[in-house]
Amino acid sequence: LLAILHYSAVSITVIMLCNIAALLWLERAIPWRHQHRQEKLPSRLAMALESLKLCGVVVLGFLLGLTGLAFLKHATEASEYTLIFLLFLIGIQLRNNGMTLKQIVLNRRGMMVAIVVLGSSLIAGAVNALLLDLPLRAGFAMASGFGWYSLSGILMTESFGPVIGSAAFFNDLGRELIAIMLIPALVRRS
Repeated sequence: LLAILHYSAVSITVIMLCNIAALLWLERAIPWRHQHRQEKLPSRLAMALESLKLCGVVVLGFLLGLTGLAFLKHATEASEYTLIFLLFLIGIQLRNNGMTLKQIVLNRRGMMVAIVVLGSSLIAGAVNALLLDLPLRAGFAMASGFGWYSLSGILMTESFGPVIGSAAFFNDLGRELIAIMLIPALVRRS
């Protein structure tokens, strides 16, 4: 558990610092001059509590896994089908929000932000690999979750084992919680 905490804390810190530095550089290099109106956002507390509920589910799942019940031996096979179902639900959610694939892909500023975050996350992944004495591909993989904890934890567990998989889960969950707290403040400022 201490190794998971250590890997997660270092990864969250390094990745967030690299992302923020790269996004500040993007804002200075290519300022965004778009005038937009601020929509009402849910409270930070409500958003944080939603993510903390997911942490509670993980803790309950961990405790259930410790029981060694017979039906749990098929959990690995079930995880792949669960991920496919989650991807299906995300597609439905995007469509219900009225977003078309064209709107997502042809958003110039959004694509620039995505590319900057991708590049800075991969740089952070290399730094993490050095700091945590991990293989470079494990560092890149941990940095490539982009807050998608439901996917990264499972894939990393299958590829690198339960310690790295759990660290990847908490890394991505932590990044999401921090983003939930920072984005409303940053939207007002920039």
